[in-house]
Order: sequence, then structure tokens, then C-alpha cells
Amino acid sequence: MSVPVRSAHVTGWGSYAPRQVLSNRDLERPVDTSDEWIVTRTGIRERRVAAAHETTASLAAVCGARAIAGAGPDPADPAPHRLELEVFTHNARAIHVYKKLGFQEEGTRHQAFFKEGRFVDALMMGMIFDETGGKP
Repeated sequence: MSVPVRSAHVTGWGSYAPRQVLSNRDLERPVDTSDEWIVTRTGIRERRVAAAHETTASLAAVCGARAIAGAGPDPADPAPHRLELEVFTHNARAIHVYKKLGFQEEGTRHQAFFKEGRFVDALMMGMIFDETGGKP
């Protein structure tokens, strides 16, 4: 009896960086350092600073939307496509991001995972794309 082989692969990814750049030169006076000192020890040349209206959830939502757009179903394939995930029920930030992306709650798996010495529940969420590649 052969066991079917299951596989997965990344079909899309998304990224986002806030617009405001903080360079090593910007840090030289306030921190009494130099660009060369920072680069030789860390390799860092610049960092990004989130705007007042940006949160980790809003940054994640942009990344998620770009990943879904990049991995969207092939419009030439007429079959509906489903994207699903599970998230810990106590992770309100992630649930907020997924809902913002169009995922809907579909149920809860009680005691789905054993984490840090206790069982935790998982929220099942899903999204269906129609034959045009869009969300219905």
C-alpha cells in the first residue's frame, strides 16, 4: 500500500517597508557613532520607521494582500480556489489582519495544539476565489 505524497510550495509572497528611512548618518550625532562603525559591526545601513498611522497589523495586511495577489488562482483554470488557514484563537491581531484580507471565520478546533504546557484552540478561517481570480 503506497502512501500518497503531499507537497506544498510558495506561490506568492508580499513585502512592505514604511517610507520613512532612518540612515546611520541620521544616528551619528544623537548616538555618538559613525556609519562605518555601525556597518562594520552589524551590516545595517538604514532602517525603516513606521508612520503614526501604521501598525504591525496594517503592515501585515499590506504584505498579505500582496502575497494573495501574487499567488492568486490562474484565471485560465475555471475551478474555484480555496485558501484556508488556522490561527490561535487568542491571537486577536492575526485574526484582525486575516479578516481585513477577506478571510471568514469557519469554526473552531478545540484543543487543537499543545503549546507551552497546555492545549489551545485554533480558529479555522477561509476564503474562496471565483473563476475570474477574484473574491466572490
